[in-house]
Amino acid sequence: MKRSLIKCTAVLLTAVLLAALVPATASAAMAGPGAPSFTAVMRHTPRTLFPVPGSSTLVVTDGKTGLPVAGVRYELYRVGQYAGQDTLIKSVVTDKDGKAVVSHTSTGKFYWAAASKAEGYAADTGKHAFSIVGAASAVTEVTLSKPVVEAEADGYVPYNLEKVTALAAYVDENGRYVEGEHPFYRISAYYRPDDDLLMEVDLVHYVEDDTLDIVTGRALFDETAEDDGMEFMSLLTLTGSRERVLRYYEGDSVFSMTVDAKTYPFILSSDDTNVWDDAYAELTVYDDNGEEASEEVRAIMLLELNNLLFDLNGALGFWGLDITLDDFGFINHK
Repeated sequence: MKRSLIKCTAVLLTAVLLAALVPATASAAMAGPGAPSFTAVMRHTPRTLFPVPGSSTLVVTDGKTGLPVAGVRYELYRVGQYAGQDTLIKSVVTDKDGKAVVSHTSTGKFYWAAASKAEGYAADTGKHAFSIVGAASAVTEVTLSKPVVEAEADGYVPYNLEKVTALAAYVDENGRYVEGEHPFYRISAYYRPDDDLLMEVDLVHYVEDDTLDIVTGRALFDETAEDDGMEFMSLLTLTGSRERVLRYYEGDSVFSMTVDAKTYPFILSSDDTNVWDDAYAELTVYDDNGEEASEEVRAIMLLELNNLLFDLNGALGFWGLDITLDDFGFINHK
């Protein structure tokens, strides 16, 4: 009898000791010969000297359509963690669903801050604050808006938003829809610089993501050629910032040049006044490998830019549109 009591007491003590070692969220049924059967259930949240980790989810969407915005980088900061300084926890990029998740976020105050500007949207300059306590999770929703065209200090605006919006609607209504990775509408006008040559002048509105991306272009075709006959093609962005990109295609070669729409001089009349000197000295042309192009190519690009603007000005009149090159921010002309 005495031996049995000692054995029962030993088993009970062993069970109590094991119960103390059970993980915080676990439960276990324990029994032994001659000992009562019982279940040890620990607290859901363990006692610990360290904060319990949680998670933070960021969701970025288009403020107008509600669609997710992918590929934008945000950074997660903890407020005043060391010596009152905010600490970067992690830098992430939103996925195809516009989401980014950071796990194991400690208890405290945090905020999300944009580390890059989403293409086609106004910059997000805010701090999106939240708090996490214990094992909680936080979801922060951020909506991005399309940019507003703001005037510079001297009153210059990169483009007339009202007129360009109306132009985009006109191109969509009257143009030809072209499918592809970046779908667009296009309207075209034509003239003949020679009996065998045809010059095509285009206005293109890219309709992806409901943007106001408008490009003008011109292409020269030799109608006597056996292939498509394209001699060259040039494309110039008309919206966005005051810095516009001109691309020039000839054969297998591609060249690009960035132009300041506000300061670049060009000629719209038959006046022979030379306004090219300053612009010629400042602009650099690059080939498709990122190498600086020759002086000869740069001279061709400068001439083509002026010709493209001249032809676009004529095409706008041909289509009877109430818009000028000034409405695209090209104001430095004669």
